[in-house]
Amino acid sequence: MLTSTCAALVMVACGDTTSPIRATTRFVQAVSLNDLETALDGATFVKIAFTTPTGLVARQIEVEADQDDETIASRVTAINTVDETVTLELGGLVVRYTSNTRFRTPTSSDVALVLWEQFVQNEISNGRNPPIEARRHLPLRPRAPTIALFTATDLRITNDLDEARIEVLVDADNLEQATSSPSLAILRVFNLPFEITAQTELERVVEGQVSVGSVVEFEAEVVAADAATRTLLLAGGTIIKISSATTVDPNGDLVTFAAVVTAKNSGKFVHAEGRGRVDSAGVPVTITATTVKVDVDD
Repeated sequence: MLTSTCAALVMVACGDTTSPIRATTRFVQAVSLNDLETALDGATFVKIAFTTPTGLVARQIEVEADQDDETIASRVTAINTVDETVTLELGGLVVRYTSNTRFRTPTSSDVALVLWEQFVQNEISNGRNPPIEARRHLPLRPRAPTIALFTATDLRITNDLDEARIEVLVDADNLEQATSSPSLAILRVFNLPFEITAQTELERVVEGQVSVGSVVEFEAEVVAADAATRTLLLAGGTIIKISSATTVDPNGDLVTFAAVVTAKNSGKFVHAEGRGRVDSAGVPVTITATTVKVDVDD
């Protein structure tokens, strides 16, 4: 594991600026349901991820900074070329498209409507439900929670989908009281009642400086790793300390420092995410990791 092989690690740096991973470290903090309710007093951009591809139980709700687009990511189960709609696996959501929508496939960033429809139809005919990202421009204010209509300005068929998600502008009108256990509350979006339970991770993206002693989640490219100090240097300058108490996610692509070195020497982009406590909030921010997962972006 990473904690037991730190002595085998040498300093490795990556100066390539073409990395698809974010250029600065992203910090996230846990919040309470009351905190979420307070945040929804005004228009708030949230990302909702789900426990299952089809279910309506929220695995995570994250309060984020405003974005340029609202997004639905799921898999297509049906397409109606007459009505110009696709039906998604997530809650049976129906997304509408028009001749003004931009259509993308895994190999082309701009294809004709008829070719895109043929691509989707072929995928479904061959027993596949293609993963899709449907985007539309951010509205000036949140839409009413009971409005299910989503007309996409951009429809992208992707190569893969880690989990279904919705990124959308909401406010207090979207939050409802739970009517039965185990729900604690309901976040209604596109007229679908997404359950918030005790297992739902409620978080917010940290804007500005993090505070010493706070517990945060981090995510960024690994720029360098130092065996002597048992640290990972992340893009943006954040330092992650790996201690004997750090839990390394075995589902990550890399679970030893030797593997990190090999990946970076091969020119691959190494990506780390995890949770930890802030030791220093100055420059650089230093965090002792309680959990860490290291992946390779191929």
